[in-house]
Amino acid sequence: MRVFVARVFARFRPGSSFALAATVLPVLPLQAAPRPGWRCSSSCQALPAQDSGTLVQRDAALAGEERAEVARKRPCGSSAHALPDPATEPASEAEVEARLGRSTVLLFMKGSPDAPRCRFSRRAVELLRSHGVEFDYVDVLEEPDMRVALSARWRTFPQLYAEGVLLGGSDAIQQLAERGELLDALRSSTARERAALELLLPRD
Repeated sequence: MRVFVARVFARFRPGSSFALAATVLPVLPLQAAPRPGWRCSSSCQALPAQDSGTLVQRDAALAGEERAEVARKRPCGSSAHALPDPATEPASEAEVEARLGRSTVLLFMKGSPDAPRCRFSRRAVELLRSHGVEFDYVDVLEEPDMRVALSARWRTFPQLYAEGVLLGGSDAIQQLAERGELLDALRSSTARERAALELLLPRD
């Protein structure tokens, strides 16, 4: 500290206030950084303790949002995604069609609407219920033969059908809902066929 100050002020004329400062500053003791809530020796003031707490809460909230976004994008880790027994015989096409014919809106899912076994199935249920849609469901974990047969139509679950027409899984349901087309796809044959055709289009 003494060497630095001496070099800086050595340029100024002896006897000036700058040269005098060179003889005073080096002997001033160094002070510790002020603690939160203390007032420093100048006109500045450290952040009060409650402000620091607010910053911590804000950072924690942002971190929580980031974790939620990561959780939304990563694959579901439920044990319900275990593959069915390879020896399972698939339901026949007639059995699948008969089951579809008994319901206007039918959701093939993992678990039940009140106790979903997969977050994708849960999201599909939430979307349908938020739009006031009445629907029947089939728990494919309890009916593995139906699960194997339907996997040939659409490889993942849940699967939403309206009047026997496949509208897709949870992502497709959410996209229809975001565009305001979900109810139309369930009620209108034209909108339903258009939504079904979108499933055949290549994805990025």
